[in-house]
Amino acid sequence: MYGSEYKVFWADSIKRSKNEFDNLSKIERFEWLKNSKQKAKEIEIDTIYREELDQKLYDLTIYHKKCQIFLYYELLASETNSNGKLLYNRYLLDMCPFLNEVMLLPNHLFAQIDYDRWKIKMLEEYRIIEMERRIIPKRYNQIKERLVYSPLYKRPAIYWIPYCPSYKSPPYHNNDARIPWDEKFLDKVLVPTIMREAILCVKQAEDAIFVLKLIEDILCMRIKSVRDALIYELGDGKIFKCSLCNNLRLSNNLNYYIDNNSLTLLYNYTDVKRHLYLKHYNWYSEGCEDIYIELDIKTVRNFLKTCSNHWFWHGIYPYKLPDDLATVLANRRLIWWN
Repeated sequence: MYGSEYKVFWADSIKRSKNEFDNLSKIERFEWLKNSKQKAKEIEIDTIYREELDQKLYDLTIYHKKCQIFLYYELLASETNSNGKLLYNRYLLDMCPFLNEVMLLPNHLFAQIDYDRWKIKMLEEYRIIEMERRIIPKRYNQIKERLVYSPLYKRPAIYWIPYCPSYKSPPYHNNDARIPWDEKFLDKVLVPTIMREAILCVKQAEDAIFVLKLIEDILCMRIKSVRDALIYELGDGKIFKCSLCNNLRLSNNLNYYIDNNSLTLLYNYTDVKRHLYLKHYNWYSEGCEDIYIELDIKTVRNFLKTCSNHWFWHGIYPYKLPDDLATVLANRRLIWWN
């Protein structure tokens, strides 16, 4: 039996009960059913009682765990340095995931955790949170304060500063962000490096934008029909429209044609074929759907701009380019890509 609502019986138990019931007289069967119902009721009551008892034991176990962890927490939060100043910030300690995760450990694993083990794990997470919340922002403030004094700190380079590798992952002394940089290192090494990378970003961006615009123009010249779009594997793009809907819109002098509560006429290739089958079944015939599908040329240009933008920021072109155009992009590696 699992819980108070679900009962599971073995097949042989059911068979024995059935044989026992078949061998009884009508009067004995009535008494047998009465006793069986009573036994079932007693089992159900016992199950509910055991469930409640298990829940109480679980709650008591969690309470003891909380008491133990609270004691550990107070010991850690009360630690001081030689000057009597608290070593750890309670706000940051409260943010450590392990503080709650340890409660979910099975009892036999929880019993193995003493204060020293708990403290090691807590301090690992504390250091990470401290870096993210307090130390690293201080280091970035150091950089920003010195950047404004750089003679190279001017547009358009300043736009690209957040994308520079030396700004995103600055070189900490001994890989420890808690150690501040001195002004000499900032002015002579770090800030000039960041600004050189920003200027390189400007040059690479201008070059990439020019190349991508050229690729868009070439593709727009090559893609003039539905067949061309499918050859270039653009079937997933919403660049197709239904010529029947378009003709109906024009013949009625309307600015749009309402289809399925939508004001758009654009579909991907699969959806426009489904639209023809569902909305224009009188005209539809298998194999002739391409006659009623048009390519929206203006949308193709915008669609290609979206693809270019994805490559510009992530280094991945969403669709397969022809080999001659893919080679042009393959030779470029932009500095702000991860």
